[in-house]
Amino acid sequence: MSRTLTTAIDEFNELLPNCPTCQTNKDVVRSGSRKVKNGYTKRYRCTRCMDRFTNRTIPSTTYPPKTILTAISLYNKGHPQKQVISLMRRRHKTTIPRSTLKTWIDRYQEDFPFTKMRKQYDLNPQRILRKRNLDHSQPFIFLTHELKLNIKGKQFPSLRTFIIETLNERKDYLFQDNRSVRCSQLAQTIDLPKPPTRTINTNAATKMTHFAEELARTKIERHQKVEEFFLINDTATIATEVPVYLYKNEAEDLNLQNHLVGHMDIVQVRNNRIHILDYKPENNQSERTITNQLTLYAIALQKRTKIKPEFFTCAYFNDSGYTEFEPFGH
Repeated sequence: MSRTLTTAIDEFNELLPNCPTCQTNKDVVRSGSRKVKNGYTKRYRCTRCMDRFTNRTIPSTTYPPKTILTAISLYNKGHPQKQVISLMRRRHKTTIPRSTLKTWIDRYQEDFPFTKMRKQYDLNPQRILRKRNLDHSQPFIFLTHELKLNIKGKQFPSLRTFIIETLNERKDYLFQDNRSVRCSQLAQTIDLPKPPTRTINTNAATKMTHFAEELARTKIERHQKVEEFFLINDTATIATEVPVYLYKNEAEDLNLQNHLVGHMDIVQVRNNRIHILDYKPENNQSERTITNQLTLYAIALQKRTKIKPEFFTCAYFNDSGYTEFEPFGH
């Protein structure tokens, strides 16, 4: 394979940052590199506004942003600082002084709020995350955070019960049945009431997404990296890639011909509400389709948990915006 073709493939798969002016990456191309303290950082150019920029989420330091983010995430997964240093040396071939790691933990605790919460508990890094690989026509990795699930589950016990049962139950047949309809498919055709939406350009979710995307080497990786980063480093996310379903006779107003299935990217509990989040990095779907899909998730989760509809909020987001709405119209 020629070097030119290899470079073209790398650039196609590369996760390009949004232009800070246009707030989209559709017209962004690579534009060389710039020397910084720890080597080189990529530069980009927007062909629409001709702005040139880099994609550094962390100010220039001795260590690359990916090293800092990885070390803090290991700490938040329950590893003691001494063990984090050992893991970084063995797995990532990077030597970090103890004082440097402590500085990172203190400096970024506002950006990664679980850092504060983590100090209150004696965590077991082998048990903090529970995982189940799902073979649902395509592979999904269903993850839960044991500590946050137990704490947040006190507000919504039936949600906690549903997630724990889903880890152990085998409803795979619903997702493997070719007759079942995915929420993302039905969302394109169903006529649901259009909810009022509220858009915020910058909040904790958009900032955390920007950090998480630093860990993704390609477009394919970013979904999993963003979900895991939220689960490990915020205080609200209790589970990711959560499978949810409706039997065809459970929602007469939807006129289902077969069972409805889907996977919710992120489920959070905060401010005494359940938040269902969908990561939309490209944001290339219509708002109607996206809100339909999230509303179907909410209907299915409400049916499974019996929690009152007024406690649900839905949102879709990427690193440049966060749009939320009430799926049941209150």
